[in-house]
Amino acid sequence: MPQQTRTYVPTRRYDLQLKIKDRDYTSDLYQVRLISSLNSPYEIFKINLFVDPDDIILEKIFGKDPIKLSIRLLSETQYPKEQLDFDLMYIKGGFQIDSKNTLSLKAGQKERSTFSITAVCRRSFQIITYPVNEVYENVTIKEVIQDLADYAGGTLKIDTKDINSEKFDQLIVPQTTLLKALHYLDKRFGIYSGAAVYFCDSNNTLFVKNITSKMKMNQSFTIYQLSTDIENTELMKKCSDGKNFYTYETIQTNYASNTKLSVSASTERYIATPRDQLFYLLAKDVKDVSQKHSLMYNRSNGTSKVESDEILESRERTFEDPCSYETNDIFAISKISKYFANLATVNVALERNLPILNLLNIGEAVKLNSQIIEFTYLTGKYVLKTCDLYFEKEKDWQTVCKLDLIRTNQII
Repeated sequence: MPQQTRTYVPTRRYDLQLKIKDRDYTSDLYQVRLISSLNSPYEIFKINLFVDPDDIILEKIFGKDPIKLSIRLLSETQYPKEQLDFDLMYIKGGFQIDSKNTLSLKAGQKERSTFSITAVCRRSFQIITYPVNEVYENVTIKEVIQDLADYAGGTLKIDTKDINSEKFDQLIVPQTTLLKALHYLDKRFGIYSGAAVYFCDSNNTLFVKNITSKMKMNQSFTIYQLSTDIENTELMKKCSDGKNFYTYETIQTNYASNTKLSVSASTERYIATPRDQLFYLLAKDVKDVSQKHSLMYNRSNGTSKVESDEILESRERTFEDPCSYETNDIFAISKISKYFANLATVNVALERNLPILNLLNIGEAVKLNSQIIEFTYLTGKYVLKTCDLYFEKEKDWQTVCKLDLIRTNQII
């Protein structure tokens, strides 16, 4: 196939470029979806091309070759304001092959259809799935995670606020992947006295975050829900710096304390086996733990609590596994606080040419500020759980960004 010439036309929106092997598929690209979420240890890309299936078969695009994707936000001066370059790995893909007659083949006609690709960043996928197995003596959780990250080839960025400082005389990481090793350490010992999350970004940085502590820090950015009957010209001008965003869209909310509490029970007991005792019984009030160690947002003029139906107050559960290290209770605090982190969920949609670097910074504090009187109770801090960026090619690239924000309490 002859190489197609790509004409670059500057705009005030986005410019996306896609290359697979040595071939430029930018002119065939019409949809890109970039999902960054605490539910996934790496960013996920969904790419749609409009091509002839014969081209894909002839080029043998089935996973061997890297995919290069560039996303650029262009400024009014027609120069890139932000640029993100991704080196992707083909995970799966598919297209529709229609029946063709002999005449159409001889005439060289193109019968285009959608070719859908799901991809992830090559190095972050390699790092997070890297096999690890080690025995440690006289170490802390932080030292173990640092060693595992170095072994997997990632750059570690770990929060140290309220990290488990226990010195373990012996700690065994079973044969597993780096991601599952982090799950194991958090479940067995507890990484933080709070909710821990871990993921690897497109820059090969392994993040281990204490999202509980994020609620007490400055927000990464602020979202304003604007009212249609208020003049917002100055505020809208402000919302071009990547730290402030606005929306006129409806905000969707969800609160699920009864569902969560009915599964976890109101009191949880854990049976541990310290070296110098036959057993040790650790009891935790889940509401108390969630209010102290989960994603509670407190205003200066009021207090916050987990709201639930009183018929759920007397439920109890007892766990034999995991048991704590000696009498350390951080594993239980970590488990409960993480489970109750997303009692309240807020879904926000943003549009127009958005600076996207901060939007991809999941696990950070975000402030929601509503001008709608009925929704002012939603104003306050949340943690960014998911950023779902959707690019679609019309005359120019159009963008929609859907954000999921979480915290433990809804009404303050």
